[in-house]
Amino acid sequence: MKRILITIPCVLALMLSCTKEDLEIRHTDNDFSGQQIQMTEAEAQQEFAVALSKAVAENEQLRTFIRDEALSQFDKDYDVFYPFVKNQTVSDGLTFRDILLKYCEQGKLEQIETTLPLLNILVPDWSWIDGFTVTEWDTADSQVAVGYDDKADAHQLYYDGQELFKVQRGEFPNFPVLLVKNNERLEVTSPATKSCDATYRFIDDAFDGSLQVPETKVHHQYYDRNFSVETPDYFMPSSNLDPLVIGAYNEFKNNPAAAHRDYIYYGMTNTVTEGVRNVHVKEVLHKLKFRTAEDDALYDSPNNDFIEHYGSMETKKYDFSDADIMDHGWIDGSIELQLDFIIPSNPEMGLSWAKRIPIVFRDAFTLSKAHVDYRHKTGFTRDWWVYSVDGKDHFSPKWIYVDIPIDYMDISTRSAVMYIMLHEIDTGNDYTYHTTVVAKYVDNFNLNLDGTATVDGEIVSGTIKLGLGYGTSSERETTVEVTCNVNDASDFLGSAKIEYIDPIIKSSSEQNGVQGYIVNGITTGTVDMMVLPMSF
Repeated sequence: MKRILITIPCVLALMLSCTKEDLEIRHTDNDFSGQQIQMTEAEAQQEFAVALSKAVAENEQLRTFIRDEALSQFDKDYDVFYPFVKNQTVSDGLTFRDILLKYCEQGKLEQIETTLPLLNILVPDWSWIDGFTVTEWDTADSQVAVGYDDKADAHQLYYDGQELFKVQRGEFPNFPVLLVKNNERLEVTSPATKSCDATYRFIDDAFDGSLQVPETKVHHQYYDRNFSVETPDYFMPSSNLDPLVIGAYNEFKNNPAAAHRDYIYYGMTNTVTEGVRNVHVKEVLHKLKFRTAEDDALYDSPNNDFIEHYGSMETKKYDFSDADIMDHGWIDGSIELQLDFIIPSNPEMGLSWAKRIPIVFRDAFTLSKAHVDYRHKTGFTRDWWVYSVDGKDHFSPKWIYVDIPIDYMDISTRSAVMYIMLHEIDTGNDYTYHTTVVAKYVDNFNLNLDGTATVDGEIVSGTIKLGLGYGTSSERETTVEVTCNVNDASDFLGSAKIEYIDPIIKSSSEQNGVQGYIVNGITTGTVDMMVLPMSF
């Protein structure tokens, strides 16, 4: 949408380099002094627009007359219906039609009237986009452009009978404009004859301005539009999962005592219950998503957080996507997340390391709802929609792919539980904090170095896991203190834990014809995460 800021005198200055002969509107194929030649509706509207542009350029009383008639809103729009007003006196005893005859041959005007029984002049009100508005039209100013509804992408404007310039669809002049068109709120009940004028009626009583006080300049409908948003669940296509993960589910889906990671890390099955750790597997934070866009912690720092600047967007297009409207940028900016990965190790100490990732708003959320003001027939455009978003609740979260390798899970020497601490980083000073987590240790392992143990028919050496899951071993829990560094102005978004015994796949599934699985997720309470073992 654009507003045309050029003024009519600027265009007239450009005309000085052209001769009047170049700019004159000619119709040499029509002879209105004799037999009338049939006009099309577009031709008739153009002829009327040219004549009207001459008349309003020279006659202030006519400009005032048209403005006042439009403001009466007889059909609840700013319309001046020519058949109703053509014989009304404007000034000095002259009717509207008498004035037009100064600029248009009588035969031509009669042909226009015959071709256009619904001839109408719309005086637009584009105040909602800071364009020209009939309510503030200073009719003392002779600079008035006239256009007509030619169904084209660019509409020709005329001033004092001369071609001014063309207005593209979506452009709105900020100077006075009159639009010649058919009135679409009336219909002919009986055509004109030599002795009688045509008669008319409203196509619906809703357009009859005499029945009630007009409430608006154009027809509006207000409603909320909900966009198609996929619910971000924990579905993963089969092709995106490590084959070891799928194999573990298929092997142990009917054995709740087993751990999927027994199959992945140790090659164990329902029948093979001993194994040595696969050193080519690590846990990976595959993706994460916020639970809501309404968390105030994401907006509390203007320098580093998401930025809200709600407003509206005008468009001729109804069927645009959420990506189109997100590009408008009602909320933008980015935040920075810090993830502290904590892995307690035996006996009572912890390993920790941090990873920071930037998050752009449009990567984290998608538009789910917008207010719509449907404006019907606003001048050049047939229909117009104004979309607005005024709250963070209009956005839905989506998955953000991060694929951060965490570490392997070696529960022979480390805790069977690892943790992720999450902060939203704001501008501040470096700060060291201490946190405590609960470590869990199991002892169903046998350290064998002489190579005499046999696992799945092979002689192996090293630490051997004995039994599925935690087996019959005792589980020991202890508190471990860990030190982490973060900015002192940052917001804590909670912690999540990953436990060795937790299932990785919960069930098989299918979405949109794609075979896959529902995987197990973890959450900090504000951010959901998907952690998966992957081979390297």
